[in-house]
Amino acid sequence: MSFIRPELRDLYHQWFTHWSEGVAVILPAGMGLSLLWTGLAEARPLLGGIGAGLIILAAIFAVAFRRRAQFESDGSGAGVVEVDERRIAYLAPEGGGVVALDALVRVEIMTTDQGPFVSDVFWVLSAGDGTRLMIPSEARDAVSIFDAISALPGVRMDVAVTAMTSTENAIFLIWEAPSGNDTFPQPDLARPGLPH
Repeated sequence: MSFIRPELRDLYHQWFTHWSEGVAVILPAGMGLSLLWTGLAEARPLLGGIGAGLIILAAIFAVAFRRRAQFESDGSGAGVVEVDERRIAYLAPEGGGVVALDALVRVEIMTTDQGPFVSDVFWVLSAGDGTRLMIPSEARDAVSIFDAISALPGVRMDVAVTAMTSTENAIFLIWEAPSGNDTFPQPDLARPGLPH
């Protein structure tokens, strides 16, 4: 039993996450600039090299945090996403299900031109047994899908970022298993259950 109200806990988590990401970028960048400046001013190449390395590290953190932030939503969509023990579960009144990461053969993002007041971006996860899970990007904790699939070999996060900003009816292939693992036919692109 928790003594903290769930909405306060969520607010704290949201602010703490963004604050800690900012510190993870600003701290190494500031230290790096200081060391780089000192190294250049005093002709000490080792300090300058360490400073440059810290600046590069801060830039890598900033890019990673920015990519992750593009997938965050306010959780106002239908359902909840849970990632646990290499499984992605979508709990919803309609269309929910579970897909194991090891069984995935295709990950797509489908967009429609119906937004912004209705769900217009959907994760489509296809498993080798023919199971297809369609998850709205506005579902609660849908950002955890990004974390789960980022470990797949050859995943194209640049395409995912482009898809999240699309306002047209389109399907973006984010990841596909090597052709030996694809055991079911190509799905029909006329997706059932789309909002009309």
